[in-house]
Amino acid sequence: MNPDGLRRTTDREMLGFLRVLAGAGFAHPVGMSTEVLFARWLAFCVHPAAAWRRLPASGRLLLAGSYALVSYVTALTALLMF
Repeated sequence: MNPDGLRRTTDREMLGFLRVLAGAGFAHPVGMSTEVLFARWLAFCVHPAAAWRRLPASGRLLLAGSYALVSYVTALTALLMF
């Protein structure tokens, strides 16, 4: 604990948090290539029901945010084209 009474986050905890944000929560931790990780994330976007059951809460939030961003960009592009 530091003088403020707050516990410092260890490097191991931070690395685990960053791996979850990167989508590594559903990937095998050893030997997972970036291509396979990206392909699994795309599969989760195509099959949202399976992704919702499989992903942790942070992954679900990232998935919902991805859908919102893609729909926003699609609508903006369609409006600017016509």
